[in-house]
Amino acid sequence: MNSIKIKNLKGIDLNDLYKEVKTENPDKIGCVVSFTGIVRKNTRGRITKELHWGLSRDTEDKLRKIADDESKREGILNILICHNTDDLKAQEPVVYILVAAEHRKEGFECLMNIIDRIKDEVHVDVTEKI
Repeated sequence: MNSIKIKNLKGIDLNDLYKEVKTENPDKIGCVVSFTGIVRKNTRGRITKELHWGLSRDTEDKLRKIADDESKREGILNILICHNTDDLKAQEPVVYILVAAEHRKEGFECLMNIIDRIKDEVHVDVTEKI
């Protein structure tokens, strides 16, 4: 079963997330692929001091839909998305995404789709302080 968490990511232990994503269909899991998105300090010479996430009330629903859609892919066993709610400074984590899959190719393709969909469907009101 997919897991969506929208919370402050300070104190999150990636090992705990890894253990959690492996609870579904553990005998079939051949890999867990993960992504940690962080606030980039320097984007083409523009220095970012802070990002403000204008997450909408339906952010959790959007993330759940993304996870549910992507978990229908062949070989995908479980998806965990943990998104930060706070204003963030450079180098702080924005999102953790973990995908448990039968094979690495399926896992990486699914992970890339999730990243792209979050950027397109969830991160629509981001304010950057430079």
